[in-house]
Amino acid sequence: MKLNDGYFFRNKKLIRVFKFIDFLGKKTFKFNKKTEKNHHQYNNILISNIGHLGDILLSLKAIEVVREKNNNSKIFFLSSSSSYPLIKDNPLIDDVIIYDDFFLLEKKNLFSLLKCFFNYLRIVFLLRNLNIDIAFDLRAYFPNTLHLLWLGGVKNIYGYPTVGFGFVLSKKTEWIEKHETEHMLDVLRSYYDDIPDYKSLLPINIKYLVKEVKNNLLFEKFNIKTYDYLVFHIVSRDKRKMINIKRWLDLYNYSSKKYNIVFTGNLNERKYIYEYFYEDEKTKILAGELSIGELITLTENSKFIITIDSFIGQVVSLMNLPSIVIFSGGVNSKIFGPIGNKCIILRNEIECAPCNYYVRNNCRFECNDIDILKKFIEIEKEL
Repeated sequence: MKLNDGYFFRNKKLIRVFKFIDFLGKKTFKFNKKTEKNHHQYNNILISNIGHLGDILLSLKAIEVVREKNNNSKIFFLSSSSSYPLIKDNPLIDDVIIYDDFFLLEKKNLFSLLKCFFNYLRIVFLLRNLNIDIAFDLRAYFPNTLHLLWLGGVKNIYGYPTVGFGFVLSKKTEWIEKHETEHMLDVLRSYYDDIPDYKSLLPINIKYLVKEVKNNLLFEKFNIKTYDYLVFHIVSRDKRKMINIKRWLDLYNYSSKKYNIVFTGNLNERKYIYEYFYEDEKTKILAGELSIGELITLTENSKFIITIDSFIGQVVSLMNLPSIVIFSGGVNSKIFGPIGNKCIILRNEIECAPCNYYVRNNCRFECNDIDILKKFIEIEKEL
């Protein structure tokens, strides 16, 4: 993932359009670019990340940092509806505002476009009524919410100018290739000057997500014994992250003779799993049957996890669980990969990876043909 003339766009015409918008905005609108040196306590603070579940999971430490520095402030979080279950019970957040961007929707049609447009207007007026003093947009990629925060009357905005509308920022955050957690903390560092590196801030408190889960009832419900099963997560809403199903079948045919297997995923992914696998005494397909808390508990009490880059991949990273996390060539594992020393990154190191999904001529997607079984056999003795 590289910047092109300061933007995360490949299309040169698109870059010129956003450069013109930023130039015109800078010349037309006057902003107070002064940064408060005393970092005083604001009344109303907003943190924005409209990404998917994995993105929000990586945001949790940023929330902790902001709350620690603003004990008496009211903190709002701007989230997509798909990520709302992960953030709604966070004790550090006073209120969650739901905003779905059309470009991040899985199903795009005229109805969803109109729905997003009217919701956009609703959020603009809501933010104006809330009188937000300062906002941190943690997302550096298209789309973010800088324009929404600006129209919503937010007085001080911090974030990345990498997808346009940088003219609204009180201070631009410089994007340098590093882990995504550090990217989010860099937005806060544009305002706070005493935030250490991410690893020194670990662990992240996710107890609120599992506080309602009773381990004995959960495992009794699905007839599973703790540390007696492997977790397989094979499907992603982004099909470009998925690998050759034959590789999963090879792994399953080998491992199911020795271990119990649990498949996870959401309800929409359940059908795909059933196309290739079936339930028996040693195999459970729990896609769509688990809450986030149950999913985390199930993962934490497993013998080993094998997953593509996904929400579970971020869970095993933050909890430092024994696992293999598989990356296709489209995703930069240096930015989005696990940081735990018990997590093994598996990918085909070919010349064009990571490609960020802009495939080369005559691409045969060699990066998606990853031999999971070979790697699993290598580390199996450690189980």
